[in-house]
Amino acid sequence: MEPTSPAPAEPPPTLALYHYDACGYCAEVRSALDALGVDAELRDVLAPDRVHRQELRDATGATTVPVLRIEEADGTTRWLPESQDIVAWLYERFGEGRRPPVLVPLLLRSAGLAMWGLFGLAIALPELRDVLLGTALGLGALRSFVTAARSRRWIHGIIGVVFLLGLGSIFAARSGGPALPWWYGAYALVGALVVVALMARLVRGFRRG
Repeated sequence: MEPTSPAPAEPPPTLALYHYDACGYCAEVRSALDALGVDAELRDVLAPDRVHRQELRDATGATTVPVLRIEEADGTTRWLPESQDIVAWLYERFGEGRRPPVLVPLLLRSAGLAMWGLFGLAIALPELRDVLLGTALGLGALRSFVTAARSRRWIHGIIGVVFLLGLGSIFAARSGGPALPWWYGAYALVGALVVVALMARLVRGFRRG
């Protein structure tokens, strides 16, 4: 009896991730791609030419990210939204029995929800405004720095610095110092960040062209 030859390996799909750098949910998907060693083309929906944004709108009817475009070897194409669903699919397809991380994404999502809840409470409870705002800003900074470390995207670190500016201004005011208008510095920092990011995208566009 002749030995049977192993079945040929299934060709891997071609993947493209529609995302943008400052999106925390997109960072979760990029982290999963890195952890699994999976190649995917990164398509920035905020690029100046808006080509990828229009592609996403034409295919899904929306521009919400992240969305993973999956093109199988037989030519069939699937558009998969939602970061948790994308990460679960990536680990099912490429994880070789590994399970997707649960604790860190859960903590990041919980921190984000708590942060926005505290911001709302600070408006409703002015007598606790400084404590609530300070806690919210601290959570925002921690969440941003962890996301920056996981995704290796400096923009999240800059966002964390903005949160720290706010936290520092509250501490300064409660310590008897001047009530610093930290949001002016935050807006200026974010504006500078946007300009730098747009210039970087333009440079990359010229190089590709």
